[in-house]
Amino acid sequence: MKLGPLISKYLGYGHFKLSEYSKCIAAYQRIKSTDMDESSTYNRLLAEGIELADKHHRFPEAIGKFNQAKAVYPQKVEPYIYIAMTIILKRNQSPDRD
Repeated sequence: MKLGPLISKYLGYGHFKLSEYSKCIAAYQRIKSTDMDESSTYNRLLAEGIELADKHHRFPEAIGKFNQAKAVYPQKVEPYIYIAMTIILKRNQSPDRD
């Protein structure tokens, strides 16, 4: 493996852990799809979903990203938590809320 993709993977993961999701996504976008491993793909999907929900209020697309992350690691609980949080956020953003 080349050093560039490896550095980008660690940068992406570091940005993810620091909740710097746009930087995380940018780091992962520098990696060719053939060089992405499951963990990097999983973290990128979660970061993209969080950005879509939190910054852009594109809730169905965010849930789609979390569902893709579930497919990568079905045993992980995080995608389910993010889906639940997205549904709550969507409900709170709804203009016809009681």
